[in-house]
Amino acid sequence: MRLKALAACILPCLAATLAVAAAPQAAPSMEDARSMFAQANAMLVDTRNSNVDQVTEMLEQAAPVYIPAAYKLLDVYEGRFKGLPEQPEKAVALARSLAERDDEGNPLSASLRPNAMFLLAGFLERGYGCEPNVLQAVQWLKRAAEAGLDEAKVELARCIMLGKGVKQNERLAWKMLMDVARRAPDTPKVYYYLGYMCYKGLGHRVDPYNAARLFREGVKHGDAACMNNLGVMFEHGQGIHRNAQGAAELYRRAAELGNREASSNLQRLSFKENAKALQNAATPAGERIRNAVLRLVDSLPLAEPWPERLRKAVTGQDAS
Repeated sequence: MRLKALAACILPCLAATLAVAAAPQAAPSMEDARSMFAQANAMLVDTRNSNVDQVTEMLEQAAPVYIPAAYKLLDVYEGRFKGLPEQPEKAVALARSLAERDDEGNPLSASLRPNAMFLLAGFLERGYGCEPNVLQAVQWLKRAAEAGLDEAKVELARCIMLGKGVKQNERLAWKMLMDVARRAPDTPKVYYYLGYMCYKGLGHRVDPYNAARLFREGVKHGDAACMNNLGVMFEHGQGIHRNAQGAAELYRRAAELGNREASSNLQRLSFKENAKALQNAATPAGERIRNAVLRLVDSLPLAEPWPERLRKAVTGQDAS
């Protein structure tokens, strides 16, 4: 009898507990959602904090109520924070839901929506967390560009320049990029693509001088891709005088901004210059001076036969 009474008491409590656990959690209030976002953000910003296990869960609860939490959650899903693994499938699903969200009554959500469109386009083009779909990527870029996002206009111009997912039109791409460069010169990669078009001769003749000039403009605005490309031109003397030290400095700056190609270029150039320095150290001083004078002769704008005569004079040959 006692066991039956105990069971009669425990079973309803157990059933109630299971029902509560199975029931979906109620959405937090706006105040609570903002609080969770602030707490999660503080944990991510504090580099001394290694315990970020609860960040994803807090942001997932706050995201449906407080839109900035949803965009922070996108960064988390992309693996931009140490200690939190990438979740590509969740990233693309969230970006799509934000891009398709019709929330005209929320000005903040409406203002951020083009950013979600832009991110979704990048995911679709790269096949990040989904099957690659360049055509869909271009359509989302167009929508983000029409909404006024300059980054989307620049990447749409790239697609038009290369004929990627859209009909190729180099002149239109140049016009679009120049328009963004005049209005919003800090937009990432706008000067990089303009310089690339000059360097490759897309839409007009090959023009290394103007390519270098455009890359310089990008460097002024902190564009790491421009730093790397201008470094390459300095290293090889394309469109500008060769300057290994200047190339190394540009590679270093770009690498510090996360440009992997620049990091590789810096290591390669350092190895090459160190090998060259060792070779020069083993070369007699007289020979080094003679070689330097010969390089100077080659750089002078003299008509023949004067260059050849000067070379013979420097090397001690008869100058007839």
